[in-house]
Amino acid sequence: MFSKQFWMDTLERALKTAAQFGLFAWGTTAFTKVGDVVNTGAAVGLAIVFGAGLSLLTSVASISIGEKGSPSLLPTKDVPNA
Repeated sequence: MFSKQFWMDTLERALKTAAQFGLFAWGTTAFTKVGDVVNTGAAVGLAIVFGAGLSLLTSVASISIGEKGSPSLLPTKDVPNA
């Protein structure tokens, strides 16, 4: 868990999830806007707290489930086709 590769993989996952969640949150606030103002701050806040935060927690929780030292729940090594 304390390896550089673990934290690089975790950061990549958190940033991707935050971006996806941010686009989702921004899109939903566009439908609930007051006047012509979309609450971009709320969308960014949700992306950071829920998107990146939950992704980070999931990666840390997954360390003892998947491949040792990896934030993935599934094996990351090549698996032969069945």
